[in-house]
Amino acid sequence: KQTLNNETVVQLDHALASHFKKVTSFYYEQFLRKRNKSLFELSTNLHSIYDTVDVLERFYRTMKLLYPAFHYRFLMSHEYEDTELPIYMMDHNDKESLGTKAFMSNVLEIEKRSSTNETVLFVPLAGKQGVYGVLEIIVPHYYHLIDDEINFLSHASEMIGRAVERTTLYQSSNRLINDLQNINTASRDFNQNLDRAEISEKVKKHIVNSCDADEIGLVFISQNKNGGDQLLITEQSTNYFQLNQAQDFVQFLYDRLKEKPEPIFSGNFRQDQLLLPYKSMMVMPMLNSEKLFGFIIITHEKPYHFSFEQYKFVQSFVQHASLAYANSILKDKLRKTAITDYLTKLYMRNFLDEQIDSHMQTSKGGRFILLDVDDFKLINDHYGHYVGD
Repeated sequence: KQTLNNETVVQLDHALASHFKKVTSFYYEQFLRKRNKSLFELSTNLHSIYDTVDVLERFYRTMKLLYPAFHYRFLMSHEYEDTELPIYMMDHNDKESLGTKAFMSNVLEIEKRSSTNETVLFVPLAGKQGVYGVLEIIVPHYYHLIDDEINFLSHASEMIGRAVERTTLYQSSNRLINDLQNINTASRDFNQNLDRAEISEKVKKHIVNSCDADEIGLVFISQNKNGGDQLLITEQSTNYFQLNQAQDFVQFLYDRLKEKPEPIFSGNFRQDQLLLPYKSMMVMPMLNSEKLFGFIIITHEKPYHFSFEQYKFVQSFVQHASLAYANSILKDKLRKTAITDYLTKLYMRNFLDEQIDSHMQTSKGGRFILLDVDDFKLINDHYGHYVGD
């Protein structure tokens, strides 16, 4: 058997270490070239992309190609639908989460999970105007993350954050343009001398198209015979608001608006006294000269369904609708004033003439009865016209 002396073993150890160091450096330099090339190509391609999900998808594919052993999740401030990407809503209420801390502070956070021997990075996706989400990277136990890779991941996330900001602003601009067009269309509809029922149909159509609501309730406030407030849910409201169980919900909202006539915007509405099948809710008061005359209720069963942009659009839209309703109410009052006597509230002669003309054109016969009070002049002359009236 051959024996090796200590000096030979040491020399062999140095030779092998030098060899493996060179081999490792060679492959790592190849990886760096591949990584830089991939990042450059991604950066170049992102300039022609105007969809946020497309940006995240390309970034996700690039990262899985470079670091296939890592696991990724996007924790975003907005919800994105119709995608197979691991995109989740950021839980802003969980203040202890490092993901939330990274989002709020715009600083990369690192967590060591001893139970699974994993390293988790929370990298903010930030642009110049704000943070739009956090990239969560789970590094398995058999991989040692060096500073160079942490810096790369941070740099790549900054690039994606700027791209997300650009696409978000682009999509927001398109949405604003579309909202303005919808408001202009609605304004033209409202200026067609419509009655209240026709306006309500237009309002329902535009709101459904703009925010995909499950239910819409249009409620007006009038006075009953005793002078108290009476809530009228219009026929144009959707099915839920035609049910008896909706009455308590409408009354609850009215009591709240009467105390404070400001819009209500809730993504997870809860009320112990009310059993509601809806979580997302927008309630828009309709005011005329600062006086509440009605309100519009918009609901969806899914929590956080309505975005803040949709809320702002509906708020602006309802202001136009309120003016149209106010004009309609004023028109009805003017018409009623033109055909009724101010004192007795009975119909006047011009209304009588209209009814007779219509009756003579559509009916074969009829009766006309005239009542007269004899010597009423004596009442006026003796007691005065005020008592006569």
